[in-house]
Amino acid sequence: MVSNEDDWKILQIAYTGRVKMPLAKGYSQKSISKNISKLKEEGYDAKGGKQSVAIALQTACKSCKKAGKGKCEMCQKKG
Repeated sequence: MVSNEDDWKILQIAYTGRVKMPLAKGYSQKSISKNISKLKEEGYDAKGGKQSVAIALQTACKSCKKAGKGKCEMCQKKG
């Protein structure tokens, strides 16, 4: 069993060849753009899809709801 964060990083490198970094929390345009760039570097858009954008927007929406703002575009469209 993996006991600490360093062991997880070693397993990620062995499995994917790179370490995945955590996404920035927040719902500002800057946070979303930073997360999209980070996800593209990690290869989420390798097949030409829009997966990195979807993940970044989902992360922003979670942050927005957690802050109790409900002001992000995704939150307004859902409810």
